[in-house]
Amino acid sequence: MSSKCSHQKFELIVQRTNLVSGAFEVVKQLRPQWSFDKMKFQIFNGGITNQLIGVYQNEDNSDTVLVRVYGENTERIIDRENEIKIMQLLYPLGLSARVYATFTNGLIYQYMIGKTLDEKSCYDPNIYPLVAHKMAEIHLQLPIYKQFYDGIDRAILWDKIKCFIVSCCETSGGEKLTKAIKNQSLPSKQNLIQELEWLKSHLENVNSPLVLCHNDLLLANVLYDEKSKTVHFIDFEYAGPNYRAYDIANHFNEFSVANNWLSYPNENFRREWLQAYLKVFDNVEHVEEKKLQQVMDEIEHFRLASHFFCGTWGVYQATHSTLDFDFVGYSVSRFNEYYRVKRALPPLPFLLG
Repeated sequence: MSSKCSHQKFELIVQRTNLVSGAFEVVKQLRPQWSFDKMKFQIFNGGITNQLIGVYQNEDNSDTVLVRVYGENTERIIDRENEIKIMQLLYPLGLSARVYATFTNGLIYQYMIGKTLDEKSCYDPNIYPLVAHKMAEIHLQLPIYKQFYDGIDRAILWDKIKCFIVSCCETSGGEKLTKAIKNQSLPSKQNLIQELEWLKSHLENVNSPLVLCHNDLLLANVLYDEKSKTVHFIDFEYAGPNYRAYDIANHFNEFSVANNWLSYPNENFRREWLQAYLKVFDNVEHVEEKKLQQVMDEIEHFRLASHFFCGTWGVYQATHSTLDFDFVGYSVSRFNEYYRVKRALPPLPFLLG
């Protein structure tokens, strides 16, 4: 079975300031049989960089298609072609929404039924094992990704972070960014480069396998359909080959609503979550304690990479984004937690094989 699904391409631009009419125009290209007068819409909030709108005709929303308009300048840090390739690979496997079409500054794709996870549902014993299973299934697709799309045989993590750091310009990042660097609540560009070198050297000694990762599994990117008892992952913008422990650690970090790091999941929950994950990833009925503890330790070290990635992403956005969001405050929070976790790391020798 081929992992490639064809999609249409439209030479249209949807203006962020005129989202509804622009979305209607691209949907008319995709669904010419729809009556323009009967089209309805729903704007989805929650995303920081992109704009998302659902367009439909039926009262029950069963025919909804999603129109995503890319954020300004996001093409500098997001490989849009790669995102679509990954969605096309995963869709036939039931692991992603279907891509219907692309337009000049966005894409149209399948609406997945479900509610996004929140600070309560992410701990639900009926839900979190499904999330663990789904992540393991995606992680196992790296060989197919490499076969069909010439995927790189190394983690994209370091190139992404380096891109964030190199692309940020302190002098044009605004007064708040410059002030934060001067009073040392944010590291300077040079300090970030030095810390990246240490982090890469440190984590290369942690035996975490290379897999196909989502890389951005915040709670809002997980949908739970109560009727079918299934979960769906959405938004594969940052997906690609990466370390297994990064994807899991990043997901756990995202349990911390509003950057309240005290809400990071406790050890018992992490063990139960990993039990569910490893049963699928390793195809076993019972997970040995030694293996479970090894992955637990991997994740604690890769928490660093998650915080560092998000912190540098925030600095980049503070420099380039025009959105009304406190990217500087976000970065300060992530770097503060990065250094706190770094001071409390478990001994590295336990991770060496």
